Amino acid sequence: MLFQKMTLHEAVRLNDHKALKRAIRRSIGSLDACDERGYTALHYAVIEGRVKCVKMLLYNGANPNTSNIPEYNKDLERHHRSSTPLWFAFEPGREQILKLLILSGANVNDLTGKQAAWPSDYCCEPYAPLREAISWGNVAAVRLLLKHEAKVDAALIRAVEKWLLMYNDDYLRRYPGARRVKPKDRQEILEMLKNTVTRQKKSGGKFSDSLRCSSGYGGNAGRPQPPAQIRTGSWERS
Repeated sequence: MLFQKMTLHEAVRLNDHKALKRAIRRSIGSLDACDERGYTALHYAVIEGRVKCVKMLLYNGANPNTSNIPEYNKDLERHHRSSTPLWFAFEPGREQILKLLILSGANVNDLTGKQAAWPSDYCCEPYAPLREAISWGNVAAVRLLLKHEAKVDAALIRAVEKWLLMYNDDYLRRYPGARRVKPKDRQEILEMLKNTVTRQKKSGGKFSDSLRCSSGYGGNAGRPQPPAQIRTGSWERS
């Protein structure tokens, strides 16, 4: 009886797949409901790093572009308000989750409310998911975002170049919340960004000095049906 009454959020937090399956059956049509903090079950699945829970929710219709509700989560850090689940998928080790979200239609150029976590003296606006992945020094996440057409602009490259110059022990002392990123990872990220711009220019793609949000999914926009890769498991090999 206890399991039958377990909510989506509770099942995800406990990583109980059987309970989550039952909760999904009861919640079709309301998989994107928020709890008292403004988070959906998918938010928690991403935050907790629950790959199977993420897969189950997305396959059954959870919207990867639903942002948490700012009115509910005023106690959260400023840069965590109004964020879609994608924003929580850049911590190293969550690349499988990031891939699932993107395959399910998550907007890689989402600008719905995340505020800059980078220090203001070398951050540029707007603050897009690619910048968040870079701030983690997550090479795999940056590569995945670029593969799926995350926008790269001149301002971002300048900011990363400045970051490379600033990133030393003194910088880490000045910004105690800064994430430690290996020098080789910082350099590899910069090279990936520059190579992306070079390919865009060679292919005739427009390279703007300002970042533009794509016309795809965003905010609480709709989403397509989950792709077959999620059901078959081929997403892990793509």
